[in-house]
Amino acid sequence: MENNNHSYQGPLRKSNPPTFFSRRISKVVLSICFMILLLLMTGNSLKRIRKSSQHYSKLNNNNTDNMHEELNSIPKNSTEKGMNSTLEKSLEKNNVDANLTEEYIYVDELNVDNIQLLCNRNKCKNCQKIYSGIPNIPSVTIYRNNIMAKSSTYFNDNWGNVLSPYWAARAMAKIGGYAYLGKTFGHGTWMEFLPTTSTALRPRKQIFDEICVNCESYEFFHKGSCSAGWGVIAPEILKDTRSAILQEYNRTGDQYDWDFFGPNDWLIYNRCVVLNHVSQAPGVLRTYDVIPTEGQFNVFIMDGRKEDEHNLCNVLISESMEYITTRNNNANATLLPKSTQFIDFSRLVFAPNVLIASVGSSWALYSAILANNNNVISHLPAFDADVSMLPKSVQFLTDIPTLRSPSGSVEVAAMLGIPVGQFNKEAVLRYFRSENKELNATLP
Repeated sequence: MENNNHSYQGPLRKSNPPTFFSRRISKVVLSICFMILLLLMTGNSLKRIRKSSQHYSKLNNNNTDNMHEELNSIPKNSTEKGMNSTLEKSLEKNNVDANLTEEYIYVDELNVDNIQLLCNRNKCKNCQKIYSGIPNIPSVTIYRNNIMAKSSTYFNDNWGNVLSPYWAARAMAKIGGYAYLGKTFGHGTWMEFLPTTSTALRPRKQIFDEICVNCESYEFFHKGSCSAGWGVIAPEILKDTRSAILQEYNRTGDQYDWDFFGPNDWLIYNRCVVLNHVSQAPGVLRTYDVIPTEGQFNVFIMDGRKEDEHNLCNVLISESMEYITTRNNNANATLLPKSTQFIDFSRLVFAPNVLIASVGSSWALYSAILANNNNVISHLPAFDADVSMLPKSVQFLTDIPTLRSPSGSVEVAAMLGIPVGQFNKEAVLRYFRSENKELNATLP
């Protein structure tokens, strides 16, 4: 039976096969459609990544300053006074004197377009990337060729280590011809008041190159290999540290915790890392010969971290107190109890007379040695430090031995009179007292 459900579609015609040209057009159209689809998918992915990145940055940014807003507020013509004017306003807001030294000048007054320095690419000890020439300072980038911008500074209880990358950035910006722009760190502490901006200065190529060649780690700027940089930033460390500490006291309303010092009193700091670290060591008993043998005054002794597996720290401090009072019967030597970090740090900054009786403390470097402008006497901040550029007000004890760790050192072990890798308390104490025959005679 015939099926009548089919509708009429006209006469059947034989279709022609597709030509080469039509096939090419079809492939092009398909390719274009695929590319459009891929771009749309990529755009959405980038939006999600950007949104996620912004969210992550927001979560990890606890600073009150907005780096990008400050950077974008600076005119793109970097040689205009507008850049320095913007920074000057920030300086004024933060109560920072931009005319600290005669070196402070406006960039445009030099009548040059590019005065900023980079490390020699072939000799840089620690640059960000191979051949970049930019010192590898944590969280530092160069913006618009003339601003050294530090996007963050980590913070913990090791204040010496915390301050190192901050002062490294300030130092390299200063001698490299860069303006400095950073962020507030250490919220709730005196470090919150450290400046976040500084104007560009005349570059100093020789010292800049020296630091580039020698500094092994800007994160640990207190290491001896970076010591050439300490002197160039010393005036700022002195001024800015003291100012920040005073602002913290004004905020808390507390009385200054160094007011009990008389003008002739001494504060002694001994970190008390005894035979525990190859780069840290207490000085021998002769260190305390710098304390006057005449006059009436107080001597306050602060101990530090007490990394002392052989229980020698208390013995060394006790004998040093006895040594001081034996040489001067009118001196009153007492152990100063530990207070808060802030109080102990500020005492080292403002005490009238300070003796740093050990080697290797970044805490002492950024407080007493570089921020105290009174009478400071110290062992070297690091065994390999070059202190020739440090303030002349600081006297360094370069000829007095220390109790270095004998671990792995045949020379130090022989100096202490003990075999390598072994410990002998009597031998160590004999060396500590080596300049005092009467005390040495008490040993077996």
